[in-house]
Amino acid sequence: MDGKKVEDYPGHESSKEFIHRKFEDRMVEFAKKIAENKKHAKELTAKKNLSKEDVKELDWMMDWITREVASNIPFFAKCFRETMDKVVLDAKTEVDNAILHKITTLGLNALHEQNKLLTDNNE
Repeated sequence: MDGKKVEDYPGHESSKEFIHRKFEDRMVEFAKKIAENKKHAKELTAKKNLSKEDVKELDWMMDWITREVASNIPFFAKCFRETMDKVVLDAKTEVDNAILHKITTLGLNALHEQNKLLTDNNE
């Protein structure tokens, strides 16, 4: 490795970047949908009398928000944690491999030097 950083392929998106981007996209959509639902709920509740259909719509909106917060977002967070664990493991493996390579290189160089000394002494 000799202090050089291995560059990613041009245009290659890492797992970490992909997960971050997807999470941000999901949260932007979530915020938009909540704003739409809030606006629609205000329109419905501004009526003097709510129909059964209006109540059903409000109930569906609350179910959707509950499902997002209780199930979908935690699932996405779990996927994020798993991806980050993999990124950390990959980084540790890369560091271990770099150290092992350096130790092997230094060891081979030392053996080569010892061999030179043995050869020089025998002559």
